Amino acid sequence: MIKWKLYEDYENQKHRFDDFKEKYIKNEASASKRVTDLTSQLESLIKQELSGCEDLSTDKKKLRKQIEEAEKEYEAATKERQHAFNYVCEQESIDKISIRDLVLDFRDNYRHKVREEELSPVIERMLRGKEEFYNAIVDYQELRAKYSEIESEIKNLCYKDNDNYPGAHISLGELFSLSDLPIVTDREVYNLQKNGEWPKGTSRVIAEK
Repeated sequence: MIKWKLYEDYENQKHRFDDFKEKYIKNEASASKRVTDLTSQLESLIKQELSGCEDLSTDKKKLRKQIEEAEKEYEAATKERQHAFNYVCEQESIDKISIRDLVLDFRDNYRHKVREEELSPVIERMLRGKEEFYNAIVDYQELRAKYSEIESEIKNLCYKDNDNYPGAHISLGELFSLSDLPIVTDREVYNLQKNGEWPKGTSRVIAEK
């Protein structure tokens, strides 16, 4: 398959900023997890204090301070992630390859390149085969013409000689017949294209590049 650079660029552009965005996504997730973890620790302290009648005010105050700082970090990380995504959207729109760009390039460039480099050799091979085929038909006609006189003469002699053998007549068939020839039929072409069935006596031969 012929390489299509614009299509590759079109596919790659979807992932061009993946690593960049992943950095901010991870930062936001990490900040969120810290808030969750600290909040869970605070809840555990409260339960511990209630169940053990122990004064843990200092520890709770410290954790609340940490939670407050963690929430600020999470808020900041979220804003950074939003700014990063907005930046990516702006950058992608600057030199983005659109579907229309792709379609036009396919129609105006890639299609012609494929037809020239891939289809042309197939057509040339078929033309060579077609030429051989029709030349073989002419060969067949010339062969019939070469033997038509002697064939006609022997048939006439046979017809007259049959009168000498009542009940034992001989009938001469055609010396040559179209049924002798491996004519290409619509059914054979259909079976090959539809079912991959090769006509009897034929097989796949890969063309030399």
